[in-house]
Amino acid sequence: MIAMKTKIWGAILGGAGFMAAAAATPASAALFSVSGEGTVITAPSAVLEDDVTTPSNSQYGFMESSGVWLSRDIDVDGGTIAKGTRVDSYMIFYNTAGGSNTMTVTNWLFQESILGIMSDQPGNLEADSTDLLGNPGTTYDNGNAGDSAPYNARGLEAMDVKNKANDYYIVSGVDSTMLELGMRVTEPGDWIRVVTVSAVPLPAAAWFLLTALGGLVGTRWLKKDKAAAAAA
Repeated sequence: MIAMKTKIWGAILGGAGFMAAAAATPASAALFSVSGEGTVITAPSAVLEDDVTTPSNSQYGFMESSGVWLSRDIDVDGGTIAKGTRVDSYMIFYNTAGGSNTMTVTNWLFQESILGIMSDQPGNLEADSTDLLGNPGTTYDNGNAGDSAPYNARGLEAMDVKNKANDYYIVSGVDSTMLELGMRVTEPGDWIRVVTVSAVPLPAAAWFLLTALGGLVGTRWLKKDKAAAAAA
């Protein structure tokens, strides 16, 4: 498995009130584009093994959630994204109906920088973060071990960045916004999760609260300065 050097982003401000004001917003598939053997779709009803999107000879990608403030650290390939980071999440998959050996290569372009990718072979990273990053209307777990992450070969296996003959991915672009993704599948298919900096503007209520908190901090500093001056 190729480890990706992950940027670690932390929150400038925390607190339950701020998190509530800047709640996650509805996902939009318009925030990223694709070239090659891939298709952007709206969030499907399920992302289970053999729940095939037609036609099945293409990678499919959809936005799972947007504007999410992470309530805990999450692990990605080769690193961790820090609690308090505001992110968008996407799922990309290639899920064929039969057992034929096929491969697709697709370039996915995201609006904001890629912070991390979850592509481990069993899909543990995906499963561990779905409660935070999954789409509420998509079924990720139907209770069957062979259909829902984690299970053997849910993610990428036999990574081959040099020859590009098997599963691989390459993150590129000045701002790390381009993902070249190769997926070779027989049975089961491949699923990965991509986490980016959030492209969704903060709600007006969040900016109002941010300004208020900044003013409160400034007032406290001013009072401390005045008290120190009076004591001098």
